[in-house]
Amino acid sequence: MFDVGRENKALDKMWKQLPKRKGKPIKMVGKVLAGDLLPRKKEYYRFSGSSTTPPCKESVVWVVVKTIMTISKQQISALKKVIRKDNNRPIQDLNGRVVVE
Repeated sequence: MFDVGRENKALDKMWKQLPKRKGKPIKMVGKVLAGDLLPRKKEYYRFSGSSTTPPCKESVVWVVVKTIMTISKQQISALKKVIRKDNNRPIQDLNGRVVVE
């Protein structure tokens, strides 16, 4: 989860290599460590949910960090140029699922 703010240095390594359009595969140059994409505090929420793209099957266990990181307006714009929409689907009802801290 991100708030608009300072540029995210870890994401910037990947964003500089974004394809010009959605669906065009690229080969990443250099290393991007998954740990660099996470906040120092590793506290998280865990909940059962669904996939992010249709048909949105309810078979995913989500782990979401509590600490919100920042991303710049320019980084958001760069990503939107590739994916061209804000979301693939509407927010889903909880349907009895429980969020665990």
